[in-house]
Amino acid sequence: MAIVAGVDPGRAVLGFCAIDTAARVLRVVALCSLRICGRTHEDLIENAGLKLEAQLRETGPSFVAIEDGYVGRDPRRALELGDCRGALIYVAKRYGAVVHRAQPSAARQIIGLRGRLEREVVNQEVIVRVQRRLNLPYAPKEDAANAAVMALWGAAQVGVPVPF
Repeated sequence: MAIVAGVDPGRAVLGFCAIDTAARVLRVVALCSLRICGRTHEDLIENAGLKLEAQLRETGPSFVAIEDGYVGRDPRRALELGDCRGALIYVAKRYGAVVHRAQPSAARQIIGLRGRLEREVVNQEVIVRVQRRLNLPYAPKEDAANAAVMALWGAAQVGVPVPF
């Protein structure tokens, strides 16, 4: 299994990361935050699916890890994210990838983040640790960094050693 992808679903931005796991050193194939546009909720879901499909075709992963959601304070937003996540799972499965969902807190353990921290602290730490772990010359955007965490978690799930 050479390419593993991670996805951070969102209402306005879709984080995507694909990592080549074939070499001794993990290599980033794609790392991006994709803007999702649409007039209606259904348009947003369709646009997210199309953008994911394009990334899957371009990078060719055999395993896709998708961030599971949290309910938060707004149940309507949680349902909308659930709709989006379901559509993205469908797109990845239709593409032919093995798909797994991961709780963000469990996946973040792959980069050494444990325990409950303030959201802003977590976001900053994720960005810094992903940049360091993947040897990136730049700090990734938040959504892309979260997708990278999912890809690293996915790599570990398929037996690839993920360096600390």
